[in-house]
Amino acid sequence: MKIDVNLSTIKFIVDSLIDLLRYAGWQILLFLIFIEYKRDIRSVFQFISRRVSGVSLNNVSIEFAKSVDEMQKEKINDDIQTDDKDFGELVSVRPEYAVLDSWKEVENELRTLFPSSLRPLEYNEDIRRREILDEKDIGLLNHLRFLKNEVLNNRKIIVSKETAQKYREQCLYIIKKLKTESDKLS
Repeated sequence: MKIDVNLSTIKFIVDSLIDLLRYAGWQILLFLIFIEYKRDIRSVFQFISRRVSGVSLNNVSIEFAKSVDEMQKEKINDDIQTDDKDFGELVSVRPEYAVLDSWKEVENELRTLFPSSLRPLEYNEDIRRREILDEKDIGLLNHLRFLKNEVLNNRKIIVSKETAQKYREQCLYIIKKLKTESDKLS
């Protein structure tokens, strides 16, 4: 079997390959580099993911949501009810306001227990002295305060409804612990 190849066919094939490399060369090169160094690339991404604390994408704060999720994992779910109708309406309209409202309830309970304390550090001292919360729960209380301040002071943070709901659950957990002590004092 004889293949008839003329000069115009060879020129067409060579020109087509050159055009392909011109327009898709960097994608092909990138693919080949990825195949060759995939283990190294994976380790670089793992290193970066351990070092990065927050990413902002389309004005959604991943760091805030991640922080609330971490708190959620640490606490014990004590059958906390979050079916408050007003909160549900608030979270559907403005989730960041729902976070602030949830913290306000924690603060109200703290003021009930410690009417003379004005600053958060004084609350912490009184809570430790009276053994109202353990160190883990005091850490949770401080973290909730920190996250509330982030929402209050950082306009770039947009809180999702789910994150606001999780934050609310954490606040209700602390309120329940504080109310238990408040009831003992009554």
